Formats: sequence, structure tokens, C-alpha cells
Amino acid sequence: MLNSTAGAAWVNETLENLRERNVYICDEEILTVSFCLASVRETSIENIKVILSKDKAVEQCRKFLASLRSVKIIYENSTSAAAKKLMSNSERTEKETATAAIVSKKAAEIYGLKILKENIQDVNPNRTKFIVISRKDSEKNADSKTSIMFEFNSDMSITEKPGMLYEVIKEFAENEISMAYLQSIPKNGSLNDFTFYCEIVGHRKSPRIAKTFNNIKNKKTISFWKVLGSYPPCS
Repeated sequence: MLNSTAGAAWVNETLENLRERNVYICDEEILTVSFCLASVRETSIENIKVILSKDKAVEQCRKFLASLRSVKIIYENSTSAAAKKLMSNSERTEKETATAAIVSKKAAEIYGLKILKENIQDVNPNRTKFIVISRKDSEKNADSKTSIMFEFNSDMSITEKPGMLYEVIKEFAENEISMAYLQSIPKNGSLNDFTFYCEIVGHRKSPRIAKTFNNIKNKKTISFWKVLGSYPPCS
């Protein structure tokens, strides 16, 4: 998923799973997402010393968090996991009023939390793009875009051999293929070796795009190439 807040890029875990799983991206949806600060009991925000949440939710609420003093952030696997943990811990401690969670309003309602402040996200409207996955690729249509992932040979580090990424982008430019998005994530914890996620305009079965993809994946510098799917772009 991808968020409209500056710096809140694709969730790395999502990209890593797309690399390893035998699935296609078949569609995408953009939803408006809002966050609130919630606790087990009603309390003043000034009393909160610990906040639980998902890292991406924290990134989308940095301005609000900057207004708080001496608050420790503990990251959970999801905002719902943060809400669940906050409620379960309330049975074992009397200090829960010093702990809160950044969650959706729905999660707060489900787990019986008290909302201390609503709409704490930096951007309004705060929009997040979610992908729809399938075992099959979507049908070709005139308005498709395509997602791909690729990697360079590990013995040809992108930091040591300038121009490798340019050669990929150059193929798109020379074949008049528009690139809509490009992101890199560290591969296996390395700071010199990356997996690249890219979105281009057009369907993978278009002759021009298919030819370009073939040119790129057959380059000696490319060690991994995967087409994640072609699908209609959301507005």
C-alpha cells in the first residue's frame, strides 16, 4: 500500500511478499484513512507517555506526535494489533492511562477504547492506495498500468557501477513508456543491494512494452525480474 503523506512510501513487507508469492496485482483502490489517539480510559493527552502503533501510521501522524512531550513509541505489526495489545494489557496493570495507541476509529470501537483525539494525521484528506491481488493477471485494456520488480547482480553493486539503473530507465524512455513510480528497498538487510519496484503506464501484453521488458530482463546486469501484474489505475 502507498500513502499520500510525504515520506510514507510503500510498505516494505508488502513489496517483499509480492516478490516471493505467486500472485498478481489485479486492481487498486484509494481509501481515505483517518487516525485517532485512543486509550483504555478517559485521560488527558498530557498523561500519555507510551504510544503503540504501526510504523506507517506513526509516519502519518508525526506533526501531532511532535506536539507531545517525552512520549515513547512502540511499534506493532498493525494498528489493530496495537489496539488489541493495549486492551489486553489493561487487565494486568493500573498504569494503562499512561499508554495509548494510534488506531482507526473503527478499531477503537471494536476493542472498546476511549478516543482521546480524532483526526491526528498530518494530511487531510489522508489517502492510502491498497492493492487487490489475484492468482490471475487482469485482462488487457486501454487504460492499464503495470507493476514490476527487478534486481541487479549482487556482484555488480549499484553503488560501485554507476549507470545500471539509468540503463533500465533509458529503455522505458526510448520506447516512449511512461514511468509512474519507482522505489527501492534494501535486499536482505543490505545497504548496497536493492530490490526495485516500478510502475509504468500500459499493459504488459502490449507489443512495445513486452519487447521493452524482454530487453531489460536479458541485460547482464539484471539478476531478478518479475512482472507483478497489469491492472486499471485508480483515479
